[in-house]
Amino acid sequence: MPPHALTIVELEPVAHAEACDAIIRGLPDWFGVPEGIAECAAAVRSGHGYVAADAEGVAGFLTDERRSASVWEMTWMAVRADRRGRGIGSQLVAALTEGLPDDARLLVVETLSDREGDPGP
Repeated sequence: MPPHALTIVELEPVAHAEACDAIIRGLPDWFGVPEGIAECAAAVRSGHGYVAADAEGVAGFLTDERRSASVWEMTWMAVRADRRGRGIGSQLVAALTEGLPDDARLLVVETLSDREGDPGP
């Protein structure tokens, strides 16, 4: 696989958890609250999600959770700092939306609060 040829696969906690943790550690401006880091790590280890991987390893991930019969939530998403701005997040979101069951009617996504400002590109 060429160095930046991405493959989107379902998250496998045993195979991907450490790489996802490393991505979070590499984004302290976005993931600086210990409780949030712990919640993200728990979601990676116990939930469903997707990872974007290439020859260099995991470049990004997202986790999702079914909230009700027809409502899903994208709970966490991060892309390695050195790989941001290349469409990896968009590919992960596309994998999630394409993988939702036919009865899914709403996808909930919460983002960084405006009151804190955007820490970067």
